[in-house]
Amino acid sequence: LFSLYVLTTKHRNLEGFFLLPPDYAAADLGWKRSYVLKELGILEAAGFLSFDSETNLLLIRNALKYQQPDSKNVLKAVLSRVKGLPENRKLLKDFIDLAFMHCRRKDLSPHAQALPELLRGEFKYGSDGC
Repeated sequence: LFSLYVLTTKHRNLEGFFLLPPDYAAADLGWKRSYVLKELGILEAAGFLSFDSETNLLLIRNALKYQQPDSKNVLKAVLSRVKGLPENRKLLKDFIDLAFMHCRRKDLSPHAQALPELLRGEFKYGSDGC
């Protein structure tokens, strides 16, 4: 049930990299905070998501596999949202690695294919050990 919530919450975005304070999820679902934290741990252990409790950043690991930017404006919006997130170099690195894995397929739009390199350039990924 919690995985469905993560995939459909109003806090989620196309790229699957967003803020989700456990208290928000608890309020949305009518659950205790401790239960939300337990569910986050279960989904993280299963490889479904990554979560940082200090910044409340959540990364749905396969989001970009199923939904990618399909226009220049959406691509700009993705970059803007990622730039607005709290700093977390590990999750940012994971997100960029996942963009390279999921967005470079030949059957995707040029905008989707451009995302990994745009992220690399914007965040200096690879040049300073991001």
